Amino acid sequence: MMDNLKGFTKAEFLSFLYAEKSREIENNSVPGWSKWALFGTIVTIIIFLYREITTNYSTYDYEVFSRYTIILLAGTSLILLFCRYSSGGKSYMLEKVRPLKDEVSALLYIFQFVICLGAGILQFYWFGFTLAFVFLTIAVLINAIILIYIFVNRDKFVLAQLKTQVFVDWKTDNYIHSILGGIYGGTIGFSITDLLKKHQGFYSSEFEFAIGLISLIILIYWLLKISEMNNGVANEIDRIINKFVVGAISQEDAYKKYILIMYGFSAYQSVENDLEIIETIKNSYNNRVNIVNDLEKQVQGNTISFDELQQIHQTLETEINFYNRSMTSLSVLLTKFDNITKLGIPAAVDTEFKAVLKEYKSAYTLFSDLVARTTLIMQKIKDIIYCNKCGGICLDYECSHRKEPMSLKYKLRRKVWAFFKKNIHRISLKKNK
Repeated sequence: MMDNLKGFTKAEFLSFLYAEKSREIENNSVPGWSKWALFGTIVTIIIFLYREITTNYSTYDYEVFSRYTIILLAGTSLILLFCRYSSGGKSYMLEKVRPLKDEVSALLYIFQFVICLGAGILQFYWFGFTLAFVFLTIAVLINAIILIYIFVNRDKFVLAQLKTQVFVDWKTDNYIHSILGGIYGGTIGFSITDLLKKHQGFYSSEFEFAIGLISLIILIYWLLKISEMNNGVANEIDRIINKFVVGAISQEDAYKKYILIMYGFSAYQSVENDLEIIETIKNSYNNRVNIVNDLEKQVQGNTISFDELQQIHQTLETEINFYNRSMTSLSVLLTKFDNITKLGIPAAVDTEFKAVLKEYKSAYTLFSDLVARTTLIMQKIKDIIYCNKCGGICLDYECSHRKEPMSLKYKLRRKVWAFFKKNIHRISLKKNK
């Protein structure tokens, strides 16, 4: 990975990072549109809208104004939906992945959800249950589904591309976004047709007021978008610079972090932080096998005292807790493996990744062996000390009745006593309160 920078001195590498930070800021900048410029414009539009509404309140045709607003809102959503495909000249690597939350910006869909909801309310209030209302309702639902999908799968690894694709399957992604685009276009067409049928001429005051309102909404969105972009890659590169300057990370580590930020993770890097469980299982296997063998020898003697039984029980509890934690960690790791391999990209055949997958299978085999051994010991202990007839522990190993089934009468008596005991405990707790 460092081949491209082998000849770089520390000063040259630092200059490289500063240049990349400047390039990122420049790519995200819009000439003339700083945060303060946006704030000033937003305040100006708010003042304009306030003056208009207080001065010409009684002269507006609010039905026409609503129609103009709905058309402009749908048009804005349509433009932003297709503007998301603009990559800004960036490139990507086919073998890289990143979490969905880093690949997709939820802001666009939150914005579309809000304005479609507002347009739908306006449509229903002024014009009732029409085709445009149906379109807008569907748009609200689709945007809500996309937001839920992003939230649920936020940590799922996806292709690290140009931050335009939400769903893993690009065909599904294009299909859903095409439906959204068609809905916005249909809303515009229906609204314009209905407007021309019911109203003759052009209502300039209402249109100007609608333009002002839509401009305010767009500027607020753009302000949030600029803040999101400025707090992204450029800030991350700045953190790398700070760490590199003070010597907290080496030049090689700094370059690796830069690649991660710009292009995403390799298959191996995507699971690197979860590999500790494999080493833990492998390193502790021999020790845990010895523990299991010792327990097995104690159990096979058939002369377990009550104190020994308690000690064995505590040891088994420790082992079972380890198994439960390990199983959870192994399941998370397996999910990530499946997630990466199903993407169908060169990352799935990454040499390190394949080696880790092999190590995982080896560790899982060892883990399964430990679980099987411990389960067998637990069953042996149960066979030795557990009485089926009484439903509890019995240390009379010579008892000939322990294998007999529990009688129905005794089962009912135990259930009634357990129910009575539970309710007595609840009543006593209430009295104490």
